[in-house]
Amino acid sequence: MKRIFQILLLIFATTGVAQNENFNRWVSLANEDPSLQPEYGNIQKTQEQKETDKNFVDQLLGEYNGDRQMASNKMVQLGFQYLYQKRDLVTAMRRFNQAYLLDPKNADLYYGFGTVYFNLGAMEEARKQYDKGLEINPEHFQILTDYGTTYLGEYYNESFTAPSEAKAKLDLSLNKLLASYEINPTYSSTTYKLSILYLLKEDCEKSRKFLDLTKEIDRELITQEYINEFNLKCRADELDCSKIRTGKFKIEDELSGVTLITRTEDFQIEENKELNQKLKLSITWLDECTYQLKPVEDLLNPEAELPTMILTCYVTEVNDNLYQQISETDASPLRLSKEVEILE
Repeated sequence: MKRIFQILLLIFATTGVAQNENFNRWVSLANEDPSLQPEYGNIQKTQEQKETDKNFVDQLLGEYNGDRQMASNKMVQLGFQYLYQKRDLVTAMRRFNQAYLLDPKNADLYYGFGTVYFNLGAMEEARKQYDKGLEINPEHFQILTDYGTTYLGEYYNESFTAPSEAKAKLDLSLNKLLASYEINPTYSSTTYKLSILYLLKEDCEKSRKFLDLTKEIDRELITQEYINEFNLKCRADELDCSKIRTGKFKIEDELSGVTLITRTEDFQIEENKELNQKLKLSITWLDECTYQLKPVEDLLNPEAELPTMILTCYVTEVNDNLYQQISETDASPLRLSKEVEILE
């Protein structure tokens, strides 16, 4: 099965999905600053530090009428705000530690600790914190979902270098995601990831089931890139691509701007004025909805050296005014999803 790595990237909070330099730098900082370690690293605090902690706890409890749980929840909430809205992992970890001072039996703070490590790409460290949270609340479905996602992160990293080990990570992920789904079948993050996971396992029936569930719960969560990948592998109805075999089309994106396409039975002309490019490519239809493009002439610079790559395009959806496609080259396993407007 063609890998859907782009989709996996979209479900991670950052591009760091493995233990990397960011995590190594974090460890160096945390060795000097216990507030960057879960539970303050369980260090023996000085009298001055204890007094500082007590003053903080007393002040916050005063604001929340002595309710430790409510005060702790507030710090957890602030921690996630710093984590997701400001991308400030340092302040987020400190807020989760302050939540720990107020109520060490708050499972959500361990969810926070684990999520900081998750964002650093330290999956094993994240799972250790998730385990602590699950000891307090075994039915914390959000922890279970992100626990399963850590294995998807490792699958992503190991698919090229250790495919057999990577495959085992899918089963570990499935175990946690299904456990979360049993507790809360309406949590869209779980159903979406289950659809992705079953697509990776080439089980179209179950992938479709969870994709449909996600559409019912939160359609906006689903990316067009994933719909394209799903349709490529698991589309149930037959696709008619006859209307796009010839004609005029347009692709527009932030990086390349506008590319105008004129397609005949044998050739395709692509013109991008912003990039000062006009290229003639041969087109070969491999089946009803799959075609290959190969550069044959630079129409603006005839003496220029042409790219040697072959581009294969898989059409995944055709509507009245546009079609969706996934393209890949023979030089890279990564694929791009594009929306193509039909001009005439």
